[in-house]
Amino acid sequence: MISTSFMRRAARLVLVAAFLSTVAVNSRAESIWREGEDVDRTDVINHGWYNDISADELSGGRWLGHFGKREATAEYGIKIERANEYALWARINPTGAELSCAWGDEAWEPVSVEKTQHRVNVARDGGVDLRFVGWVLLGKRQLSEGEYKIRFRFHSKNQNHGAIDAIYLTNEGRQPIGKGDPAIESKKHESGFFAWSPPVDPLNDDCPIDLRRLNEDVAGQSGFVRRQGDQFVTGGGQSVKFWAVQNGLGNDPSQYERRARRLAKYGVNLVRMGSGEFFRSWRVDREKFQRQLADLHLKISALKTNGIYTYLDHLYWHTHHPIDESVFPGFGDGKNAIALVFFENAFQDLYRDFLIDLMQTPSKSLPNGMLQESGVAFLEIHNESSLLFHTFNPHDFPESERDVVETAFGRWLGEKYGSIDAAGKAWATSKRANGQRQDVRAGDPTADDFDAGRVGLYRAGTLSGEAWAIRQRNELRASDQLAFMVESQYVFYQKMRESLHSAGIQQLIVPSNWKTADPRVLDGLERYTYTAGDVVCRNSYFSTPYSDNGQQKFYAVEVGD
Repeated sequence: MISTSFMRRAARLVLVAAFLSTVAVNSRAESIWREGEDVDRTDVINHGWYNDISADELSGGRWLGHFGKREATAEYGIKIERANEYALWARINPTGAELSCAWGDEAWEPVSVEKTQHRVNVARDGGVDLRFVGWVLLGKRQLSEGEYKIRFRFHSKNQNHGAIDAIYLTNEGRQPIGKGDPAIESKKHESGFFAWSPPVDPLNDDCPIDLRRLNEDVAGQSGFVRRQGDQFVTGGGQSVKFWAVQNGLGNDPSQYERRARRLAKYGVNLVRMGSGEFFRSWRVDREKFQRQLADLHLKISALKTNGIYTYLDHLYWHTHHPIDESVFPGFGDGKNAIALVFFENAFQDLYRDFLIDLMQTPSKSLPNGMLQESGVAFLEIHNESSLLFHTFNPHDFPESERDVVETAFGRWLGEKYGSIDAAGKAWATSKRANGQRQDVRAGDPTADDFDAGRVGLYRAGTLSGEAWAIRQRNELRASDQLAFMVESQYVFYQKMRESLHSAGIQQLIVPSNWKTADPRVLDGLERYTYTAGDVVCRNSYFSTPYSDNGQQKFYAVEVGD
């Protein structure tokens, strides 16, 4: 609950605007609440153990529970007073249960119990077993005035068990959370407070705090976003700054347009859209890839019509893309390729082919794919990974990947010194500032095999400015390896940018966005490698301090705020 005095001081305009924008919709608002045990027709088996539950956790203190060898059904009558689109929610037992639902005499539809939210253990003895309850959205339906019936069928493999605590239909957009009817719960409050349970935002264009007007009518309406000096400009040459969020549209296509409109109301004009599963599905399951891409295109279309650009990211993120023997020898068992994308030509070609196919493949909502889609502004080719972060630890690489990188290092040294042996001699004769000679193997690099053209590698941390790293390593060897890694990373991003643009991709290419093993020494070098692309990106992370008494939660407005 929120203090009334606080709200008076801090949000009078918001409350007035919210009131003015919701008066019209409230005149057509309707919500219907039915207790699960208030059933019109049922043949459930009331099992003593299964129904030995904590009354305090349930609406009305009871639920309709079934536990027996046969299936059971339950039927509820509903009367609709106002024609509208209604969302149907049910507070059910999702644990190990299987439930189906049907309107009237229509066919049974399975309920996705795994999507149940706000789960609560209702076992009286606190046992962690089958007795849980939570809210699940069963779907949305356009209903005319009149009487309807809703049927449920309990048919789980474990004694056909299942339970219904409450049913909630609403055309207001409210989402039930606890055990009570939101319409009643919203009226319960302590003196000096009011319960915050607003109806759905109608997103009317006349709302005085709506920032949609700041966006273009259609994102990319004048062409692709371009970089001009130290700023971004639209296709028409107008300077633009981005107020962005991470993917905020969820997974319900029926809500994409509404959620995009709401983001535009808040002033958002760029959404960073995660695409972490695409590379894998493109390789192993093209039908799944097509479904994922069609869904992405729906989101892009919804954002575009609300003046919001799209930033495609997570297209390669080693933690999301374990590869196997079919991609490169030595991988499998969930192993991640940290360095392969920077050094192995065939793997780079595979990834490049994926990116081009991703951008060219059409769908119903984007018949020309994303290649010519100016509403897509940025294409990020590498997410939160780097040769300069702690994940670069060649000791943990598969032998095949280590061979690729060590061989590449050997070639680089041969070009610099004339031969690998000459590089080894230079390292052996190098001295510290105090005149002390340094062991070629100091700092524990991976094994050297000069005859095979392979040269061992330090961990990224050993290349940092930390005192322990400086003391342990061979300074010249570490310097050479760092130069080799920075140049390799730069060249990879440069090659990707050039080849993608040559393939007709007009979006701005973002190399990566990660941090390093030492921000003082390595971060500048990391950003330098990004200059091979079109955009230098740096992700910054913020957290909220928590006091000892548990106050100052980032998600709550509390007394004293």
